Amino acid sequence: MRRIGGLRIVATLAALLSFAAPPSMAQAQDQAAGERRLITTEGADYFGGDFDIMKDVDLDICGMACLGDEQCKAFTFNTATGWCFLKAEVGELRTVAGAISGKVAQAPRIDEASIAAREADLTFLPRQSVEEARRLRLELA
Repeated sequence: MRRIGGLRIVATLAALLSFAAPPSMAQAQDQAAGERRLITTEGADYFGGDFDIMKDVDLDICGMACLGDEQCKAFTFNTATGWCFLKAEVGELRTVAGAISGKVAQAPRIDEASIAAREADLTFLPRQSVEEARRLRLELA
């Protein structure tokens, strides 16, 4: 069997083995506990769903406020006014100049059993590639 881009394939496999399940979209706490992260988009607003407004804050405070509130699923920050709109739901993403929006992504829980289950799905690959990917995953961790 011919090796195609060996190191790149092994790195890709290591990344695949790091995820227990496809993420529900995909930055801030313990990965083993299901890390909450923000995915931001400049020039956009997640329309609707506001449950709180913070005034005279910066983008970092806005993002941390959203991550710290389990009710918050997204936010929109108005760069001109310094207003932060916390949102209980992720609405339609609309283009808005001067806005930065973020949505909360919950990273999957990763444990050895789920990694083993993912490895079992890779039977079509040479065992050596899977072993190399496992070693690389452990090095990266």
